[in-house]
Amino acid sequence: MAEKSIPVSVIMPVYNAGVYLKPALESLLEQTLKEIEIIAVDDGSTDGSGQLLAEYAARDKRLKVISLKRSGAAAARNRGIKAARGRYLTFVDADDRIDRQALGYLCFEAERLQTDILLFNYAACENELYHRCPLLDELYRRFGDRAFSYAEGKDLLYYVHGTAAGKFYRTRMIRERGLEFPLSTFIGEDLCFWAEALLAAERLAVSGNVFYFYRKDNEHSLSKRLSDLGEQQLKGYCGLKER
Repeated sequence: MAEKSIPVSVIMPVYNAGVYLKPALESLLEQTLKEIEIIAVDDGSTDGSGQLLAEYAARDKRLKVISLKRSGAAAARNRGIKAARGRYLTFVDADDRIDRQALGYLCFEAERLQTDILLFNYAACENELYHRCPLLDELYRRFGDRAFSYAEGKDLLYYVHGTAAGKFYRTRMIRERGLEFPLSTFIGEDLCFWAEALLAAERLAVSGNVFYFYRKDNEHSLSKRLSDLGEQQLKGYCGLKER
């Protein structure tokens, strides 16, 4: 018998997340939307992260832990996509956290607007100061409370930060288009996945809410390593593949 679909799957690659893992997990387990699954893919951690995941999974069956030999974030996310049962999926890094109301609100809005991708705002935490993304604020001012196409918003979408996080994806779109994180690049796999997803999506929308909080002051953060890859690469990538 096929497993029952649930509203949302959260995919979290974990590699030596240290002291940041506990608050990341708790921000997911405390969501106001209870019908979720959290797929934590332990990518060969050696710092006790795997043990902490096992302890949390024993207490809450919504947390599913998958263990891999060290393969990299791209392989870990791909494994999470394969296991996901949610109608929608989103990615959260193991050193970040999300607002406790995020998944319920995003699921409601994605259903109401029938989106393939719903973007939501994030705040970067650096030395305990938070700075939201003005570009996503501009997208929200332009399109407000409606779905829009890639063609309508491409001049701004070119410059949206190319991380996996901060987007709420329709799982069916990802599966039908065969979207995966490329394994052939050590860094920048987020950018490639985001560009492919952006070009595949027929309906997009943006939330004005800040729901995702990531750490810029963690030297091991994927977000920090990607911060300089940037928008010009995405612009060039999408410019070669116009509809």
